[in-house]
Amino acid sequence: MRAQLALISAGMLLTTTGCSLRPQLVKHHEHATLAGNAAKLTILGGTSSSTSPEKLLGDGYTVTGFVTQAPPTAASSPFISKLSDRGQAELIGRVGASAKNADELAATLLKLGEKPVSSCNDGPLRLNRRLVLSLAGRHAAPSTRFDAMAYVLTLDNADRARFITWNRFETLQETVALGATRMKQSQSAGWADFDSEKTTAAATAVAPAKELLSTLNLSASQSRELEESVASARRFTPITGTLSEPGAALLQQGAVGMDLFGNLTADFTIELKEGADGPHVAKDWIYTATGLFADGKPQPNVSGTVVSRCGRVYAVSVEPIKAKLAANGILRQVGKGAETVIEGDDTATYTTLPTATSVDIDLVDRESLSRTYFTIKRAGKDYNLYNHTEKQEILFATLDEARSWVRWFRQTGNTSLKETQLGWLGPPNPKGGLALLRKGEAMELEIHRCASEKKENVICGVVWK
Repeated sequence: MRAQLALISAGMLLTTTGCSLRPQLVKHHEHATLAGNAAKLTILGGTSSSTSPEKLLGDGYTVTGFVTQAPPTAASSPFISKLSDRGQAELIGRVGASAKNADELAATLLKLGEKPVSSCNDGPLRLNRRLVLSLAGRHAAPSTRFDAMAYVLTLDNADRARFITWNRFETLQETVALGATRMKQSQSAGWADFDSEKTTAAATAVAPAKELLSTLNLSASQSRELEESVASARRFTPITGTLSEPGAALLQQGAVGMDLFGNLTADFTIELKEGADGPHVAKDWIYTATGLFADGKPQPNVSGTVVSRCGRVYAVSVEPIKAKLAANGILRQVGKGAETVIEGDDTATYTTLPTATSVDIDLVDRESLSRTYFTIKRAGKDYNLYNHTEKQEILFATLDEARSWVRWFRQTGNTSLKETQLGWLGPPNPKGGLALLRKGEAMELEIHRCASEKKENVICGVVWK
């Protein structure tokens, strides 16, 4: 009976040993705990003092945030590339007949089919911006890494502007190929027979199981296997963006073996509101004219000209649109297992960093909100060229457009355009009636560039005459 009990005990011991196979590669940690204290996180903004080496060494970390104008989207393929081989050859032949050299030919071919950039915008006034966030520092231990970061922007001017969309997220590294990593563990145990003659009455009376185990003839009659495989590729540091009118948030998630140090960029669109207590946007009328010149020569006939105008909204105030930047992170620190690159054997502590003091950053600066235009004036006179037909000042989006008008007036002697009576919004004509543009005034014309510096405060200066 004791021999049977010993055999059962030995079998249970070996079976339990066989079940002890445990995965190592595909685990995130061996054990994990949560902690409430950690290193200091400092947030820096455009108006904050610069960081110091002490904040970037040991257990100090910094988040730096700033905003720039979002770069234009990549241009689509040139028009010529959409044609067949025969069509491309025909187009090159026609354009090449008038091109002076190869560079001019190439430039002309690339521009064909492009839509001109519009100077007008009837609203709403939306601005595309790029947020650049940098997480920097130096971990005290090489096994430490950031497992998650959260960034929050809260508008200081919620009555004036609002967030509309997130457009694009990008980090230094989105995906990393891991290859195929496999780990196979196996164990086998069993017994064939035992020799009861090796036992003694005294031994079995004191420790029967121990004595009987010494007589076992072990062999590989049972086996258990565990095989693990790490995925061949994994997406790292995915970014989740949430949006409300007064606030925007980004959550960046880490991954096994990947830290979140580095730069994160996100493009967003912000819109200026109409305003409850007063408008935050207003509108100008921007003028253009066609038919003034042909092949570089002025066209004298007024009937061949066409005057066009379009609306362009602008910000009433150029005060920067600001937001408070807040950030927080979860730090993964390792106790046992820190000596290995594999994280499956780690005893990890996930610590939420103490909340850092938020800072103000400029989402939209003064220059981007400035109302800028060009106008034609008489030398020494503080009034602009005026459209008496529509009863409004004539404003231009570019210096080239305004200069074309002045050159046409001087070279043709004309003082009006088709269906457009030109003059001045200034002192009345001494002889009565409207203050019209006269031939003798063409040489006195000069172009001013005007830009708003404060609310309803526009500064103008001569740029061409």
